[in-house]
Amino acid sequence: MEQDLRVKVQKQDAALDAATRIPIITKIPEQAEDWEEEEDQPEEAADREEVRNEDYRNSRNQILFKMKKRIAIPLENGILCSHFGHCEQFAIIDADDNLITDETLVTPPPHEPGLLPGWLAEKGVTDVIAGGMGQRAIDLFNHQNINVFVGAPQKKPKELTSDLLNNTLQAGANYCDH
Repeated sequence: MEQDLRVKVQKQDAALDAATRIPIITKIPEQAEDWEEEEDQPEEAADREEVRNEDYRNSRNQILFKMKKRIAIPLENGILCSHFGHCEQFAIIDADDNLITDETLVTPPPHEPGLLPGWLAEKGVTDVIAGGMGQRAIDLFNHQNINVFVGAPQKKPKELTSDLLNNTLQAGANYCDH
């Protein structure tokens, strides 16, 4: 049977948009005549599929964690403000491949419930590190596809960012009750 040299590609995670799908090469024959269709028992195929899916998720998470990030941290007197919505300013920290590349301080608009998630999203923020934050604000950030880390200790913004990038951020209880 004449066959062209083919590569079997398994599409992973159909829910992802086409830009984030990563094909996994499962077999590359040396020559076209070496190609043989694999006939798996259903259990073996399911086991292999689960391993591929887990490998894919792990590698995708590593890629996403190392990509460019823009992290917003609410500040009061130069350190993390314990109450997110009433901070004096935000540190907006850019990171690329787990390295801090820039830090900008911006003054937020006057406090108005529900305003800050959209305002920070317009600035390209991907992550927020906070001390305390109300559930409605967390939900609004999640709706904007912004990751929220609450219960962070009162530290300087670069320290918190380094902790997040190194996966050592110690998040405690969220003390906000609204």
